[in-house]
Amino acid sequence: MQSGRINNGVKIMKDPIVEEVRKAREEHALRFNNDLSKICADLKEQERVSGKKIVHLPAKRFQTTGS
Repeated sequence: MQSGRINNGVKIMKDPIVEEVRKAREEHALRFNNDLSKICADLKEQERVSGKKIVHLPAKRFQTTGS
C-alpha cells in the first residue's frame, strides 16, 4: 500500500487492488454512459453466460441491542 492524501488529519492509504477495482468499475460504467439500468442488465447477462450457479440469499434482519 502507498500513502495517499490526508483527510481531516487522517492519512488515507492507497491500496492498488482497490484502485484497480475502482478503475474497472468506472470503465464499465462509461461503456454504458453511466446508465444504471444498462449496467445492471450487462452484469446480469454476464452472470447468465458465465455458466456458474448464482445464489441469492435472503436478506438478514439486524437485531437491535438493549441499549
